[in-house]
Amino acid sequence: MNPHQLFLSAAVLLTSGFFPLSAQNPATPPKILTAAKVDAGPKIDGSLSDDCWKNIGFQDGFVTNASETEKAREQTRIKAAYDDNNLWFAVQCDQKTGTEASIETKRIPRDGAVYSENCLELFLDPANTCRIYYQMTADMDGNQFDAKYNGPVMIKEWNGRWTVKTSRPSGGWTAEFRIPFSTLFTKPAKGTSWRFNMGRNNRSLHEISMWTFTGNSFHNPARFGRLKFE
Repeated sequence: MNPHQLFLSAAVLLTSGFFPLSAQNPATPPKILTAAKVDAGPKIDGSLSDDCWKNIGFQDGFVTNASETEKAREQTRIKAAYDDNNLWFAVQCDQKTGTEASIETKRIPRDGAVYSENCLELFLDPANTCRIYYQMTADMDGNQFDAKYNGPVMIKEWNGRWTVKTSRPSGGWTAEFRIPFSTLFTKPAKGTSWRFNMGRNNRSLHEISMWTFTGNSFHNPARFGRLKFE
């Protein structure tokens, strides 16, 4: 099996495996990403240049799926914001090769094998159930895959009304997500937290990384970090 096939196999495993609530929890406190309350959200264009992002710091520290102490060779940085109706994420992905503007944009149907590309995989468990959660995946070209999960059961028919736009600045790529709370059937109260994680597939390095370490599967909600609504 060549390295590309190995990477795709790992990506499928990380996308499909599920660890129940009884899975081992980390000994250290969960990582926390703070979502800042804003009056006006960003224009979703992938540029990350809107005023609302300027006073919100990025968080990095992505680790590989091999070890919670092994930092990803090409880092990913994330920040979050929200208002009464929407949740936004801004993401910067370092990547030296494979993101050049000269590379032709690839179009994949909604819910196609987007997770096999250079992509980001976002996970939200709003009710902190460690069982019922949402996955929203976007690749470098803005193609989308999403699903809802009830334990190991994937409900692929769920198509959330979320938006993502991407861009390819020098040295990597960026993504901007807008997730209406209505598509998650809930709205956060100030000071509360949701279980959250983000994973990344970097095809150029055959590297799989994640904001919070969840082992050999992204689908381990008992080990997700927290998204705190400021």
